[in-house]
Amino acid sequence: MTKNDLIQELGTPADLARAAGVSPQAVSQWSGGSMIPLASAIRVAKATGHRLHELRPDLFTDDDQVRAGIESAAGDAA
Repeated sequence: MTKNDLIQELGTPADLARAAGVSPQAVSQWSGGSMIPLASAIRVAKATGHRLHELRPDLFTDDDQVRAGIESAAGDAA
């Protein structure tokens, strides 16, 4: 999932920035067609319920989600 995909889903770059825990300026520096930085991907996963392997398939498999404990953390936030 790319920056542009997330902006389309969440609404605005500012909405993505809030979910990622960064400034809108930081989001504007990310390349539109590339994946978001790892630290931001983890925060977006927790904020939106997306799975890490959806946000960063280059780094995570579906099994990694459960091992990292993100599965329960995302569920607790809902």
